[in-house]
Amino acid sequence: MLYCMISLDSVFWGRTHTANASRCLKLNSSNLRTDVSNISGADMLEAILTHCEELKIDLSELKSCGCDGTSTNTRRHAGVVALLERRLGRQLQRSICCLHRIELPFRHYFTSLDGVTTGPNSFSGPIGTLAAGNLHLLPPRKFAPIQSPDFSALPDEVVKKLSWDQKVLYRHVVAVQKGK
Repeated sequence: MLYCMISLDSVFWGRTHTANASRCLKLNSSNLRTDVSNISGADMLEAILTHCEELKIDLSELKSCGCDGTSTNTRRHAGVVALLERRLGRQLQRSICCLHRIELPFRHYFTSLDGVTTGPNSFSGPIGTLAAGNLHLLPPRKFAPIQSPDFSALPDEVVKKLSWDQKVLYRHVVAVQKGK
């Protein structure tokens, strides 16, 4: 997945910007009309440029390019972003998804422990077969708390300001600390 931010001005403040300040172009298999799962950076760039021409998008104002961390997008010399920068004759602000970067090593590690997957949502090894089904519907199991001297509780006003994912992680850590 590749996101191109075409800025009509150079002012961006975090997540907020006016509706007219930028346009975001989301590129994937469906709107590029090609299978992007096994494609080179050069072929992907040509598909992107063709798509932009069809939409009459002028890339001369392109400021930022965001994508997942696959090598097709991020390879130093032959990745889509590097090739696009070379075509434009200037560097772009890159926004690479860190979650994807974290997920890939975990997936490789888990595969080394449990074996290959048997489908997009299933594992064939001993760990994966135990974790099959709707585990979130099962009642919580009793377990011994795991204390950590390095962990300190956060004040409620701090917890309220956390993102949803941070709150969920914090609740899980507290549950492990308390044993419930």
